[in-house]
Amino acid sequence: MASLTGQTVTPEILERAREQSGAITARVLRPDDIVTLEYNSQRLNIYTDKDMAIERIGCG
Repeated sequence: MASLTGQTVTPEILERAREQSGAITARVLRPDDIVTLEYNSQRLNIYTDKDMAIERIGCG
């Protein structure tokens, strides 16, 4: 997953990350996005900068 850091999120990259992690769902979180705070261990969170470059990836 670390190899995705710095890449721009595309639908293909989002799906590849989800498959590699084994998560059921995935979402992209940009700096000013409003998100729900409930924890979901089956969800992959992809955090990006304002230009959609991946900064970090985590579960929840």
